Amino acid sequence: MRPRILFDLDDTILNTSEAVIRTYRPNLTSEEVQKLVLQNKTWNFTSVIPEYDAAIYDDPTFQSHLKIDSSFFVLEATLFRYFDVVLGTGGTDTYNEFKRKMFPGYKVHFFPCTPFPHKKDFPCDIQIDDRSSCLSSKAPLKILKKNGKDTDYNQDVPENGYIINWLSELEPILSFYLRHPEFYQ
Repeated sequence: MRPRILFDLDDTILNTSEAVIRTYRPNLTSEEVQKLVLQNKTWNFTSVIPEYDAAIYDDPTFQSHLKIDSSFFVLEATLFRYFDVVLGTGGTDTYNEFKRKMFPGYKVHFFPCTPFPHKKDFPCDIQIDDRSSCLSSKAPLKILKKNGKDTDYNQDVPENGYIINWLSELEPILSFYLRHPEFYQ
């Protein structure tokens, strides 16, 4: 049986923070957007966008800025060949449907955004998320993706876990995992 990976979408595979900032601050340069992404210390963007409203996720302008991390495409061959991949996300029905269309061929599982820990009973062998509080499954391997910054929501090292900053750092962890089936059999 192939090991199952549960990937979070927003700010783990997708550039959600960048898309939110580009939507609210369309005149910023790319450098200014990246600076705000790194300055953001709250999962809901209010530290850099005080007027933030979750309704933005249904906005076509926001959706036009949403992109898949290019490192994910590099991982796809390994993922499809060796793993049962599930993409986990939450949000409005409109936003969830938009994300489902971005990932044809993938299983997408929608989790309620609250209460935490909302992923605790989801069966998987590896879980990858950008928020410590969301690494709540019973997966024997948990990976926290910090996106190059320390925040209140990504401080805790998960039990049985790794910390990465970028998806490009994931390949060696997955390769090691696959060479050691005792972790998942």
